[in-house]
Amino acid sequence: MNSNKSRILIVIMLVTILILYMKYQRAQTKLFLQSLDLKYLYERAMWHTEAVEEFYSPDITTETEPDPPYMQRSYKLQQTGNYQLPDLEDNEAELYFESHTNIFFIISTIFQAGLAKLNPRQTCAIESAARSNPEWKVFVLFVSATEFSFFNSPNIVPLLPYPNVFLRRVNMTTFGLGSPVEEMFERGALNNSSFIVEHTSDVLRLLTVYKYGGTYLDTDVVVMKSLDELPLNYLVSEGDGFVANGIINLQASGVGHTLAESMLRLV
Repeated sequence: MNSNKSRILIVIMLVTILILYMKYQRAQTKLFLQSLDLKYLYERAMWHTEAVEEFYSPDITTETEPDPPYMQRSYKLQQTGNYQLPDLEDNEAELYFESHTNIFFIISTIFQAGLAKLNPRQTCAIESAARSNPEWKVFVLFVSATEFSFFNSPNIVPLLPYPNVFLRRVNMTTFGLGSPVEEMFERGALNNSSFIVEHTSDVLRLLTVYKYGGTYLDTDVVVMKSLDELPLNYLVSEGDGFVANGIINLQASGVGHTLAESMLRLV
């Protein structure tokens, strides 16, 4: 009887040791794969940093020729080592110049320390719009970010060589002035929303095309062809007969402006 118990105990111990060993091997494999991922991300960030800084250091300017007076594409290096995002309203001349060629993406995510970031999907969408429409101006509007960094914003770096991509920050204190939603901005209604990121984006997309005119695109929209052939002033449907707000083209004057104003008054 005792010998049987001993055998059972030995079997249990062996099984336990085997299970622990398998867990140990799995943990080691996971750590190894994570180290490979970190090494890849570090090398990728270093490659982008060296490639871009070679051409754009110390201040990043995404043009080889001097900027026209209505185009301010420089990102100034700050003492923090990060690059400053220009204020959208300080550079409005670039928005009014051929405003029908404006493309807007809005990033309303709340970032720590005001440091802008993009995920790969967002970068893909923005890059597709810039590549498919080289004569159009692609504005990436950050709501809560004021700067970006090579090391902490790796998905922004691939967009810098595109001369028609503009990274901008939105001043929520002044952006709504003189618009149908001015009172909403003054009382901070969006800050009190239970879905602040989503509702901020919903309002800003309408307000942006109301003020400047152009095309708003969600950051999951991939552009395959030029938008030149599309008519002015349109919305799209995602099915079931309902109009969606993932793609909006409204001009800053005429019927487009009137429609944008009407929708803002309903917010």
